[in-house]
Amino acid sequence: MALRSESLRITMDALITAEAWEDLVSFIQGNWTELLAQDPMSAREALEALPDEVLVAHPRASLAKGYLDRIAPGDHAHTMRFRKATPAGPPRGVFDELVQLSIRATARRASGEYDAAEKMAREARELLDAAESSDREQMQQALPEMTYAWGYVRELAGDLDGARREFVDSYDIALMIDDQMGRARAAGALAWVDALAGRNTEARAWLARLPEIGDAWWAGRSIVPAQLAEVMLLIGTFEFDEARRVLAQIDLRPARERWPAHKLLSALLVDSHVDAVTILAEIDAASAAMPDERAERGEGAAFLAIARHRLLAKLGSQSAARLELNGVVVPPSSLGAKMIELWKIADDARSGRVERVERSATALTLSPAASPWVMVAALALKAGAESSLGVPTASRTWESAVALANREHLYSALAVGDGREIPTLMQSSSESLPPEIAAHILRTAGSRVHDPFLALTPREHVVLAARLRGLTVGETAEAVFVSVNTVKTQLRTVYRKIGVTTFSQLKRAASMHGYIPLPQDDGG
Repeated sequence: MALRSESLRITMDALITAEAWEDLVSFIQGNWTELLAQDPMSAREALEALPDEVLVAHPRASLAKGYLDRIAPGDHAHTMRFRKATPAGPPRGVFDELVQLSIRATARRASGEYDAAEKMAREARELLDAAESSDREQMQQALPEMTYAWGYVRELAGDLDGARREFVDSYDIALMIDDQMGRARAAGALAWVDALAGRNTEARAWLARLPEIGDAWWAGRSIVPAQLAEVMLLIGTFEFDEARRVLAQIDLRPARERWPAHKLLSALLVDSHVDAVTILAEIDAASAAMPDERAERGEGAAFLAIARHRLLAKLGSQSAARLELNGVVVPPSSLGAKMIELWKIADDARSGRVERVERSATALTLSPAASPWVMVAALALKAGAESSLGVPTASRTWESAVALANREHLYSALAVGDGREIPTLMQSSSESLPPEIAAHILRTAGSRVHDPFLALTPREHVVLAARLRGLTVGETAEAVFVSVNTVKTQLRTVYRKIGVTTFSQLKRAASMHGYIPLPQDDGG
């Protein structure tokens, strides 16, 4: 490999010395995959040598230069955006159009403009699908990188199914042209999106397809999603210590946009209040520096909302945790939206809203193309609610959840709910879990803390919030436009639900649970 890299460099140096600019552009284009994998700095230096008029005449060369400015190792300033010191000329064909769309989509992705970025990625895909076979052959060397870029855009926008299709295409083309870097990058990304969705069998298969990476300059970009996938798989089988060890090894510097996923996994693995507070502070500090759109939209925003939810729940602030799941802008059909919905249902289960849990979980099990993670968790929540309600199908529902969990080794999804009905369901089920898995789920169910404030109705929340602000019973009645007797009745109900008998005890309970008034609808 070193000899081939030296040969490429010698040829480019000779062409630069001869000022054979057209030949140099053709040579870089024809050897792009090898240059990118073996010696990106030499390719960058060769493109730096091109006169401005040549860069303008060859839009691809200008954009390739900006691309290498962004990713190549070295002392030059790296950026999250593609930089173009020399403006590219107008596109001269399908290849040029695809390159420009890819560059623009990636720049929009980096700034959190996911809707615009995804629109460009879709446009690029349509253009490629309509291209002539001769055009596809001409751009074959660049296709693994471009299709991966489109997939990454769609992943961060929340469209994991679309991302997966692009990553598979990227892997297949890279395999066909023997692009080791492209194979590693796509296989790692596919392992991550499959593990995230709970397609654990497929995720393990993609991890097995990872080529030997070694210490190549591009190793970090490829290995991070594979490591995230490995952590997610370990969480699925409750191997938390090993998952923490792998997570601690991840270096996010080559893949900074993956940090929300890293924080989500950190939150799922947190085992102490001190660590929970530390991770919350890290998320808040990093979020403050993010573009507003990236902080509120897309897959990363969903990950951070769930991470905050789990961390606050760990700290005992279930009501505050619930608020974190509101206001995230993700496509309703996306995995991120369904994960958020599942954690909301799990909160309802802990507060005893079993009718609502049964309705909502059933709706999720009927959603088209639900991922295994969504399906296992929704079936487990549905089974728990049915058992509480005395519905005779509870055992059959639990058996369906266990069968899918066994197939995918996806056991953590069984334990997202309230857990109080799990012992009964296990005893009545003909579908068995591995003994160590069953024991862990039973321990988790037995240790779960239930936040009584989640059981309050919206009107009870309003009355309680007014009293906790220091208003008297009479002032509360005025503030919420009801009679004093109505306020007293609602307060008695609040006391009963929280399990206290005096206002002082109520204030202590609110402080202990990190209570924040929670707007809810009246269902269930």
